[in-house]
Amino acid sequence: MVWKVSNTMEIDFGRDTGYGFNITDESGRPLASFVYKTQKEAIAASIHARSLIENAVSVIGAPPDTD
Repeated sequence: MVWKVSNTMEIDFGRDTGYGFNITDESGRPLASFVYKTQKEAIAASIHARSLIENAVSVIGAPPDTD
């Protein structure tokens, strides 16, 4: 499975707006979403997320719930 980090984007959640990004699979399906109060925080976190997965020889996610 190839994981990717999306671009940061403005995200509305409830009554608030934040900035965030997704970690996606090879088809673009979100596997995890992260939201921060500021765009600067979201960009910094996405850079770290990219560095975590870009050179990894294996990334194993938890299987989805089947409930």
